[in-house]
Amino acid sequence: MSETAFDGYLAQWRDASPQRALAWLFLRHDERACFGALAALEHEWLKAVHDAREPQVAAAKLGWWRDEVQRAAQGHARHPLTLALFADVRANTVPSAYWTAPVEAAIL
Repeated sequence: MSETAFDGYLAQWRDASPQRALAWLFLRHDERACFGALAALEHEWLKAVHDAREPQVAAAKLGWWRDEVQRAAQGHARHPLTLALFADVRANTVPSAYWTAPVEAAIL
């Protein structure tokens, strides 16, 4: 995973949610990568929905994210955020359907 890419996604999340980024200060250092990855992933999903001018574009982006979290749950993550998130063993205990449900709901 590229630290630069991961840090870039974290910076985007912090810029978009400074009030939530305050929680970062209360996390132990070993918790930050997983929490940051999950928060930034949610930000990317919301951005896919809200920034797209055409519904088909949003659906395509969310479809890519659905496929990515499915790959990640099977140990084949490619994106810096899913690589960081699924490096934490706790993420691997979550059923795959829980990872795809928010994306599936947004596509509908």
